[in-house]
Amino acid sequence: MEAGGCADLSSGLLRVWGTSGEELAAVCTEELGDVLALKRQLTRVCQTPRFRQRLLHDGAVLDDATALPKTTLDLHLVLLPFSRAYRKFRDELIEAAATGQVLEVERILQRPQDADLPGTQEGKRPLVEASSAGHVEVLELLLEARADSNLTGADGRTALQLASKGGHVETVRILLKAGALTTRSYRDTYMTALHEASSFGHSEVVRLLLDARADKDSKAVNDMSALHLASSHGHVETVRMLLAAGADTDSVSTFGTAPHMASSEGHLQVLQLLLQARADMSRLNSRPGTALHVASAEERVEIARTYAELGQLLQKTPPFA
Repeated sequence: MEAGGCADLSSGLLRVWGTSGEELAAVCTEELGDVLALKRQLTRVCQTPRFRQRLLHDGAVLDDATALPKTTLDLHLVLLPFSRAYRKFRDELIEAAATGQVLEVERILQRPQDADLPGTQEGKRPLVEASSAGHVEVLELLLEARADSNLTGADGRTALQLASKGGHVETVRILLKAGALTTRSYRDTYMTALHEASSFGHSEVVRLLLDARADKDSKAVNDMSALHLASSHGHVETVRMLLAAGADTDSVSTFGTAPHMASSEGHLQVLQLLLQARADMSRLNSRPGTALHVASAEERVEIARTYAELGQLLQKTPPFA
């Protein structure tokens, strides 16, 4: 870090020295307000989160809130190893992260404590717990402490999957920026973050995931795609987004295509979108039958009428069994 923009270096230069005597940084004090701001800048130099940094002046450790004087100052930087995290300490961080206790999380990380340590109950992890509940400030602290955004929690889901399932838009945005992978899937159902968000109709989360190049056609259990799930639950705006992104309207799951699923559940607006996207209405499901046959069997009169109005009545398909 070079001292830049300092009008008078003799009266406002702060120098930071390592334990081996090398100069790590020279900063104009006018650019910084307090020790916390300095630590955040030093993170880029020493590649160590601020929670493990201790800045000393004349042998005394400076508190993060200490204001930096506008005079020449020499400080020494000491990097601490993680403290031993007893079972109680691990669970304290899990609880604080899960309940959004920002100040408590800050206090624990200052021990310093590894932000990735699992709890003693079912392998819970701080970042996953905070993300699942949408606690943005806690999430930012944990990421600042270099928590891994792709670790899984107690049930095998990642922070991104749980945040997407919960519809926590800002949490998802932060996780994606931190490098959370959209390709990770739940071990039992193969559901990705996009599957989770689409199933619950969290359209803004879906938008973020699609912008992050999430695979719009990946298959979960029963060969269900995000479009299948959104269509089945009648999430109109989510279906609209997936179609705009080019989702495959003719992909076949165990339960048929997206039109089959929309027809079965009576989701007229979704079906209209699929028809406008030129979904193949002649596709058969496993029974076999077309989406029109499904609508007829379920007595979805409006659905059947929609087919007729749009000229989608099929002439040469086997009767619905």
